[in-house]
Amino acid sequence: MIALTLNPTLFQLGPFALTWHGLFSAAGIAAGIALGLWVARRDSFPEDPVLSVAPWAILGGMLGARILHVADNWDIYSQAPAKIFLLNEGGIGLLGAIVGGSLAGLIAARIMHVSAGPLADLAAPGLLIGQAVGRIGDIINGEHPSTLTNLPWGTMYLHPDSPGSRFPVHPAVGYEMIWDLVVLGVVMVLGPRLPVKGMTYWMYLILYSLGRFLLSFLRLDPIRMGGLQISQVIALMAFYVGIFALVRLARRPAAA
Repeated sequence: MIALTLNPTLFQLGPFALTWHGLFSAAGIAAGIALGLWVARRDSFPEDPVLSVAPWAILGGMLGARILHVADNWDIYSQAPAKIFLLNEGGIGLLGAIVGGSLAGLIAARIMHVSAGPLADLAAPGLLIGQAVGRIGDIINGEHPSTLTNLPWGTMYLHPDSPGSRFPVHPAVGYEMIWDLVVLGVVMVLGPRLPVKGMTYWMYLILYSLGRFLLSFLRLDPIRMGGLQISQVIALMAFYVGIFALVRLARRPAAA
């Protein structure tokens, strides 16, 4: 078994706290932008539109992440609505970040007259590396309770401030991090070979959503809709939207 004893809080100054989750979330954003710029150079796509759209996509992602977290824990926030705005206490939903960031990026691209398809394609690897790096903080902190296991890599958290289980559980977010890296490899290899711009992004969304839906069965998040977690419902919706969009793009001529 793996026992972690790290303090989830790295630095505390009054109401401000720097946690492993916050640190690696910021590192994930930086890594995502860096990889996106690298892919842009590889594909001869200008960097300026990437740098112009990225801040809006990040803001949209942060908003979407918070909205999903609040919706998923509405039984708590409905009793104290003021806590919705206490971002220093943490609480985000990754799928909300993907949806919110993608929508904000699309709107910003349209306003700036930037071609959305190529931009989305180079965003896909950036999103994946950002998600993978961000999950490191979740693993250290003990975020997202999971089911018990007796496997050798079952993880338990011994620091008194950690929200993680004191019994060995599946490192579900660790599995998700591995899945992110697998999908990243697929996207980096197959993406440049796809005939129509935009297909790489939809391939990313399909593969990630499928993995997230299945891995969420190991997580003890609240059951909300039809025996599923909200994240699973959103993952299923994203999966089917991705299939529809990918099929539609596949029917276009390669020059589109």
